[in-house]
Amino acid sequence: MPAYLFQRQYFVIFLLLLLLVNLFQCQSSRLLPGQNLPETWQEHQLRMLEFSQWQLSGKIGITYPHEGKRKGVTARFDWQQQRDNFVMVLSGPMGVGRFTLERNAKTTLITNPHGEQFHGRSPEDLFYRHAGMNLPLSDLAWWIRGIPVPEKLHQKTFHTEIFLTQLASLEQSSWRIEYLHYHEVNGNFLPQKIKLSDGSVNVTLIINEWNVEPIFKKVQKEKA
Repeated sequence: MPAYLFQRQYFVIFLLLLLLVNLFQCQSSRLLPGQNLPETWQEHQLRMLEFSQWQLSGKIGITYPHEGKRKGVTARFDWQQQRDNFVMVLSGPMGVGRFTLERNAKTTLITNPHGEQFHGRSPEDLFYRHAGMNLPLSDLAWWIRGIPVPEKLHQKTFHTEIFLTQLASLEQSSWRIEYLHYHEVNGNFLPQKIKLSDGSVNVTLIINEWNVEPIFKKVQKEKA
């Protein structure tokens, strides 16, 4: 074999080996023990269940049936959670102003853009009656962390066989949830872009910021 062909083959093999090494480093870097990332679904789920308080902010887009037509709104989305209590705020250019929804052990309260307050039994009922939109808010507190609601029937798929801590899709409570993007926050995989649909209502959530250990502060209600 001519020397130049041998050198060319050696050079190609060297490039292939270098590419494989780089791919392995990029792939394995997401699961380095030093980063304390979960390696199994069970470990990831336990971590998410242990989050007693967290907060997030981002954008939400909702399309839903309204007076025989399809209506679409977008808003800023802020959520603060402390155990079973939460405060959710929708605000911005959604055509309906600012809504604040609060739930604690005693009651659920919604404040509309005019500063009027209403009590109810469930977040879903209150939000539907006063904002006109059907959102699975109680279940969303779990789905938004990338896990199903405990003790409820569900079906799930994962993105790859390697990263079994990242759901690709989840079907639960008549809703289909698709997890399109994740990012790593404090050693945990948390959703960044989620789509939800029940066949009638379509929701897109883009989470710009996660804080998994915030100091829970009650959102001050705005009065007209």
